[in-house]
Amino acid sequence: MRNKIANFKALNILPIAAFLFITNSCRSHDTDNNLNKETLANGISFNLINDDFNNEENGIKSVASLNGTNANKANILNQNFTLGPFDITTELSLKTSALGTFAQANTKFNTVADKLGGPTNAIKYVVVVYKPDGTYLGQEVGDASTPNQKMFGNLNLIGNQPYTFVTYSLGSTTPPPSAPTTNLNMAELNINGLTGIETDSDLMFAINENVILSGSNTPLDVHLKHKFTKITISIDNSDATGTVKGGYPLASESSTGATGIISDFYTDCSIRFKDGMKIGAVTGTSSLGTSTANGIKTTGQSFIINTGAVSNYTGTITLPANSIVIGKDSNAQPLVININGSGTGLMPGYAYTLKLKFNSDRYVDASGVTKTQGESDALYAVIGGYKWDRYNLGVVNRNPTLNNPDQIPSIQDLHGGYYQFGNKQPIADAASTTNYKNINWNGNPAANNSWDANSPNNPCFPGYKVPTEAELKILLNNTSQKIIGNTTSNTFGQMNNYSAAGVYTSKKNQNVRLSIPISGYADLTVGSNSAPFQPGDIRGRANSMHLGSSTFNSTTSKISILQYSAISYFGGGSGQGSGGAQKVIGRSIRCIAE
Repeated sequence: MRNKIANFKALNILPIAAFLFITNSCRSHDTDNNLNKETLANGISFNLINDDFNNEENGIKSVASLNGTNANKANILNQNFTLGPFDITTELSLKTSALGTFAQANTKFNTVADKLGGPTNAIKYVVVVYKPDGTYLGQEVGDASTPNQKMFGNLNLIGNQPYTFVTYSLGSTTPPPSAPTTNLNMAELNINGLTGIETDSDLMFAINENVILSGSNTPLDVHLKHKFTKITISIDNSDATGTVKGGYPLASESSTGATGIISDFYTDCSIRFKDGMKIGAVTGTSSLGTSTANGIKTTGQSFIINTGAVSNYTGTITLPANSIVIGKDSNAQPLVININGSGTGLMPGYAYTLKLKFNSDRYVDASGVTKTQGESDALYAVIGGYKWDRYNLGVVNRNPTLNNPDQIPSIQDLHGGYYQFGNKQPIADAASTTNYKNINWNGNPAANNSWDANSPNNPCFPGYKVPTEAELKILLNNTSQKIIGNTTSNTFGQMNNYSAAGVYTSKKNQNVRLSIPISGYADLTVGSNSAPFQPGDIRGRANSMHLGSSTFNSTTSKISILQYSAISYFGGGSGQGSGGAQKVIGRSIRCIAE
C-alpha cells in the first residue's frame, strides 16, 4: 500500500481526503509504528476507515431455511404467510454486496468521508488520547467535511512514546456524546436516545493501542467497526418466474412507504473503552421498547438495531393492519415477521437484508373466497388488487366448469353483448350480424357521467361497474398480452369468427388471467351523421377489440376504449367521428368490482 501524508505541527485528522494507502499493516491494535524517535512528535495523520459490516466469507455459515432445504450463504431465513388475500414471502439474508473472500474484503476500504461524510455532509466523530497507563489526555470532535483538520494542538505528544487512541462516531452530523475524562481502564461511554435511523444510530468504534509516535509525521489507520446490526428492508416487485410468484409494490410506494414496528429495540447502550474492539462491550440497558421503521418501499430502507449485549439478537418486525394495500386488497390483521436468523439470532456488526414479497392475484367467488381456476363459482379474477369479472357482460352461461372463459379458441358463448355508453341494456348480442337493432337502441348520446360510480344506468351486477380508463391501464400494466384463435386483417371483420381473443396474464402470477374476446363493435349505419343516430352492422369481429370504459373526456369529446394492448380514444371529430356518435356505438363490457 502507498501513503502520501504531509507533516503537521499538530495532530491532524484527514477524514475526507482520498484513500490513504499505508505501508504498515492495517489493523486497530498497532504496535509496530516505532520509528525510534525521542523528540516531540511532529504530528500524526489519521486515516479513518469505516470498515464494512463483517460479512466476510469465513464469518458466514451455511444454514437451513424453514422449509428444510439447504440455504446458501446469503439465504438465512425464508418465511411464508397467508394473510387475508395475500400470499407473503419474506427472505432475511446477510447483505450479499458484502459477501466475498476475506482477501477481497481487505482490498476495499472506505474512509469516513467516502462512506458517511464529505464536503457537504459534516459527519462528526470524537478522538480521545490516553497515556500508556490509561491517563486521560484529551479529546476533540472531528468533522468529516473539513479536510486537514488540526486537533490536539495544545498537547505535546512525545516521539518514541506509546499512546492509545479511541475513536467513535454515530454517523451523524451532530457530535456524539463526549467521552468520559476518566482513566481508560474505567472509561465507559453511555449513549441515549437511539432511534434506529442510520444517520444517528450507527455506532462505530475503534481503539488503537501502543501507537509509537515518530519525530516526524506518523501515519495511523483507524478501522471503525460497526457495533450494531444493520438491516435493509425492501419490497420485492419482481415479476413471476414460472410457478414462482412475483410481488407488487404497495399502494404507499407513491407516498411515504410502509411502516414497520421493530420489537425488542434498545434505545440506550454503553461501551467500555479499554476493550471495545475485543469483546461485545455494547451493553443493553433497561430501555427495551419498540422503534418505528418508516419509508419501506421497493428501494431499500436501512435501519440500525442496537442488539444489546447479546451476540444472537432476536426480535420481530410488525406491519400493522391495513398497511399492506395492493389495489383494493388490504390486510385486516397485522403481519409479524421474525428476525431471528433461523433461530441463531442476528449478529452485531453484521448487515442483513429483509425482502418482503406481497401477492394477492387469485380467482375468487362472489364473496371473495379464493377458488381454483376451473371451479364452478370461480367467476372473478383478482389482478393487482382489482377484481374483474371473467366473462364479458351479457354472457349467459357464467359457469367456468361448463363454459371455460379461458378456452382456446374462444367461442360465441363467451362474447356477450354490445352496450352503448350510458345505456343499461345491450343493443346487440353475440349472435348479431347485420341490422342488429333491438328495442334497447337509443340514437341520442347519453350524458358524459352516465356510467359514473353509483349511476342508475350502471349495466353491471350490483357491486360492480364499468371500468374507468385508469383501471384499464392498470390491467395493462399488470399483465402480459397475447392473441389466441384466428384473427382477420379485414377491418369489417368476419361475422362468424368467434375464435379470437386477447389473453391478459398476470405478470406476478402466471396462473391468473383474463381472456377477452375480440368482438368488434356495433357500428352505425352509413350516412347517419347526427343524432338521433341509426344502427348498422356488427363490424370488426376477430379484427378489432373494443372494450368500453366509463371515461368520457368532455374537453376533447373523446371516449376511452381498450383495444387489446393499448387505450384508444374515439371522438373529437364530426359526423360519425364525433364524441356523440362514439357514445352511441355499441361495445363489449368487462365489469370490475366497485
